[in-house]
Amino acid sequence: MDLFIWDFHGVLEIGNIITVLKVTNQVLKIFGFDIVVDINFIKTQYGKNWKEYYKSLNINLDEYTLNKMFKLSIILGNESAKHNMKPQKYGHQVLKRIYKETHKNCVYSNTSTNTLITFIHHLHYENYISDCIGYDLHNTTEISKKQMIGILKSKYDYDKIVVIGDTDEDMMSGKIHGATTYLFLCPSIYNKYEFINITNNYADYKINDLREILREL
Repeated sequence: MDLFIWDFHGVLEIGNIITVLKVTNQVLKIFGFDIVVDINFIKTQYGKNWKEYYKSLNINLDEYTLNKMFKLSIILGNESAKHNMKPQKYGHQVLKRIYKETHKNCVYSNTSTNTLITFIHHLHYENYISDCIGYDLHNTTEISKKQMIGILKSKYDYDKIVVIGDTDEDMMSGKIHGATTYLFLCPSIYNKYEFINITNNYADYKINDLREILREL
């Protein structure tokens, strides 16, 4: 049995990047910051949690304000995501094929586990996913992607691990755990020029079509 461990945002879903753009600008306005971010900024930061987004703007934020912005972003983002988020192209086909060949699909995300479960059901992936994990900064200590992958793999006996993500952190975390790593660059976010020129020292493969994962079967 092989273990396929998937990052959720930007890999198994499409459209949430619009939610992040809208919510970021909405929250910045509510808290009195005269800043408007564009889709290019969101693209470079995508996959981070809300706190990391706001810190990356290099604005003067105390911890109290940052926490309030974070909590409001969670509330606004979870509702907005339901309207914008759709399954990634070939997501159902690939997850179903892996599941039917008796391998395990596990998912992790920079969101709470409960919210992640809601998103998985919203996209109708639940029948093909064996396990998932996230974290919620409201209630727990932050868990890194490296730790999430470690927790997921500790639950199973497996022959090999495959990690699929869209960030440097995903690839590095996968390599630490001895995984074959796939850097997925969503074609609706990255154009052909960017796909050709983006490199990653930790990715075994760089893909823009999830069906390429099936080479591992």
